[in-house]
Amino acid sequence: MNLIDLQEYYSKQASVHVNFKLSKEAILFLKELKKEYGFSPKKLFDSLSEFSTVNNFDYPVIRKTLVISHVSLNQLNNLSKEYSIKKDTIVNDTLLSFKEAVDSNRLERAEREQRIQNCIKNLQIVINQGGFLNDIVITRL
Repeated sequence: MNLIDLQEYYSKQASVHVNFKLSKEAILFLKELKKEYGFSPKKLFDSLSEFSTVNNFDYPVIRKTLVISHVSLNQLNNLSKEYSIKKDTIVNDTLLSFKEAVDSNRLERAEREQRIQNCIKNLQIVINQGGFLNDIVITRL
């Protein structure tokens, strides 16, 4: 391995502790992601680099130390410089945007499951009443 390969390998493997000022909602979402999906902040930040959408919301802040990779920290620093926005704002708003996407996905999944349950109930009613499905099942047996 040459020096560039070693630096790239090290930067992908190494972690840093970084303090962020985040909203309570963003911190609760981080805990939820860890509990439900097993996402550590490091894994999450490594995967969020393409998902960043920056808004300027006013929110009460809580200081939170997270472990993230050097690569993610470098990307946050670059975004911060490029758009003249604090890293805290980028992280908080990205987390809240990601939360909206996850919540939307959950809602769609719940609606889909409800439609499936309704179809199953309707089919059971038809079968119990000796409807056309009973005839089809009998003739195929």
